[in-house]
Amino acid sequence: MVYQAEPSAVAIFATFPNIPQDLVKFVRFCLQRNHHNRLTHLLLKNPIAFSETLDKFFSDLSRLTGLTPDVILRTTGFNFRDTDPTRIEAAIAELRCIFFLDEEGFVDISPLQSKGTKEADFTAQRGAMRYAIEVANSIYDAKRHASPDQLKDWLIGRYYDDEKAAQLKATADALSCQRRVLIGVVNTKAAIAFNVHPDFCTAAHAAWVEAKSDPELHIWFVTGTGEPFEYGRDDCVYPEWP
Repeated sequence: MVYQAEPSAVAIFATFPNIPQDLVKFVRFCLQRNHHNRLTHLLLKNPIAFSETLDKFFSDLSRLTGLTPDVILRTTGFNFRDTDPTRIEAAIAELRCIFFLDEEGFVDISPLQSKGTKEADFTAQRGAMRYAIEVANSIYDAKRHASPDQLKDWLIGRYYDDEKAAQLKATADALSCQRRVLIGVVNTKAAIAFNVHPDFCTAAHAAWVEAKSDPELHIWFVTGTGEPFEYGRDDCVYPEWP
C-alpha cells in the first residue's frame, strides 16, 4: 500500500507538547521517503486520537522518571534518520517497560543514557534491592502458538548472542546493583491470542534455568496489550521479587 504524506496529520502531531521533537522529525522523515511503520500507520489513520495517546504516553513517562520527553527518548539511542521499523519498535518497547516496572512496585526508575557502550537499559529500586534491567523486544507477528520452549529459546538467544548478559553484569557491578532483570517484551496481538499466561510463566522458569539458575537474575516476560503505545498488567516473572 502506498501512502501520500499528509501535512495536516504531521501538523497536528507537532502541536502536542509532550511528543518529543525527534519523534516529530522521524514522522516527517518517514513520510517524505514513503517509509512506513506502525507509528506512521496509526498517525495517518487517526491523527488526533493517536497524537493524544502518544502525548499522554510521554507525559506519564516524564512523571515517572523526572526526565523531559525529549531526554527520555534519547536514552534509547533513537535516531530520527533511522527508518528501520524495528528500531522505533525497540525504542517504544524499552520505554513501555517503565510502566511495567512502576506497576510492580519499582521506584527511582532511571533510564541509562545510550553512550554506545555496553550497558543495561535501566536501573531501579524495589525494597532494599537495586536492579539493573535489560529489555529484549520481539516485534514479529506470531503465525501460530509459540511453545514455552520456543519463547525460552528466543529470550535466551537474545541474552547470550546479543551480549545482554555481559551488559547486565557490567552495569550491576558499576552501579552497585544487587539484582539483574532480563525483560522479554512480546508485543504482538497474535502472540497474546495464541499463548496463555501459563505459557509465559513456564517459559520464564525455563529461561532462568537455562541462565544457570542465577539467584541474582530475574526473567520477566511482558505481553501488554499488543498495541505499541498501550500498557497493561499481563506479565510473569521468575523468580518472584523478594
